[in-house]
Amino acid sequence: MAATFTKLFSFPNAPTENASHITTRIQNILQSPLISRYDVTYKLYRKQSEKLATLQFGSSPVLYCLCGSDVFELESEYENMLLKLKTWNLRQTTRIIGSVHEIEKAGLGTSGSRRVSVGVISQGPSTKGIVVDIQESYEDVLQAAMEVNENILHSIMGPIYNTLAIDLKTSQPLILSTGTGLLVDMPVNSGKMQTATSYFELFSKL
Repeated sequence: MAATFTKLFSFPNAPTENASHITTRIQNILQSPLISRYDVTYKLYRKQSEKLATLQFGSSPVLYCLCGSDVFELESEYENMLLKLKTWNLRQTTRIIGSVHEIEKAGLGTSGSRRVSVGVISQGPSTKGIVVDIQESYEDVLQAAMEVNENILHSIMGPIYNTLAIDLKTSQPLILSTGTGLLVDMPVNSGKMQTATSYFELFSKL
């Protein structure tokens, strides 16, 4: 049975130049050119004590909304309606800007391919660290289960991995608090809604 995994790593205390070092390593050592732009926008709205968050990937017409504990899809025009009604006040905008690469797993010691996005988190004029988003597909769920998160991240990040001193060995199933890093590990066959939910989780921790 085929399986798709997305692993989302956030390093809120990492110097932003590390994103450039990782991208250079991916391009030069792992021989993976840029295939697209990595762009995620998160906005937080408030109405008195209520909160509403939105999430958009690049120029996608789909807008993901988080209200309470519920995540749902809307058309992007909904955000313009929010601003026109003036019932919700925009309090915060956070973005991830970077690049997306396709890495042949042969360069990482396994077969197949892996899509890796690396970006810098910014909130207004301030930077909030870096993000590494790893998406991979497997023909067999058991094969996926044998992959080790720590080895994958080390192969992609190289020496920077040791500099950040990330310890991913924990029994936490969803959110792994690891000192300078945060891991959001999405379930097997994670779809767009699960991906959006994990990004909402990431932004809420900043």
